[in-house]
Amino acid sequence: MTTCIDEIKRLTTDGGSQLTRQWLEQAEQDVPYCVLPKLLFLKSNGVKGNEDVLARLAIAFPDRRALAIMLGEEAEALARFYPPEPLPETPDTATAIDRFLDNYGKSNPAEVDAINQAIFNPQPDYADVLAAREKEEGEIQLTGGDEQDELINKFIAEQRQLGQQAAQTPVVNPVGEQEKAEIAEDIIDNPTETDESMLSESLAKMYIARHKYSRALEIIKELSLKYPEKSIYFADQIRFLTKLVLNETLNDKK
Repeated sequence: MTTCIDEIKRLTTDGGSQLTRQWLEQAEQDVPYCVLPKLLFLKSNGVKGNEDVLARLAIAFPDRRALAIMLGEEAEALARFYPPEPLPETPDTATAIDRFLDNYGKSNPAEVDAINQAIFNPQPDYADVLAAREKEEGEIQLTGGDEQDELINKFIAEQRQLGQQAAQTPVVNPVGEQEKAEIAEDIIDNPTETDESMLSESLAKMYIARHKYSRALEIIKELSLKYPEKSIYFADQIRFLTKLVLNETLNDKK
């Protein structure tokens, strides 16, 4: 007596046999958990008109890719038997910038603070000190563009002067006999030049506060070239400011 398994073995070697619905129903009764009879039936009769068989096969088949390869071009019908696979959302820098601009597209004080917070690390700088001092003296006037330029130039000149004074001022500390001997053997280096990265970054903040994103972008790019060891730190700032410049350009064209 020929069993269903024997019949399946024969069919796998003889691809020319035409399988019927009656044969498939009998095979499903004999081996209900075996997907091979359904696969052989579809390969023999095609998917068209046998979507119900494909549905039962797709549920039980362990590998959708392998099933599609076995069924060939007709495997496109498999798509509706599988729900779409949602991909995990991992927003990139550009997406984050788009969301930021959607929320803070209009000019207001909160926007300036948010931009500074997003681009720079929250740390005290020369710009904050200067702004606080000018506020106490009552000398800040935010209406004229020339006055703002004069304020920036004054800030740069003062900070450079302070940096030169700090570099030239000797530090007096009590030195022991052993330290004197060590110093005598070492070569005294020239005074280190003042690091202007913080000064330039503060100037970029000023331009951001005045919505001059192009000028701020130029400063950050120069800093990135001047301090390659901080290129990763400046990279996000450059991408962020580039997006702001592009958004500003598009708004001007509207």
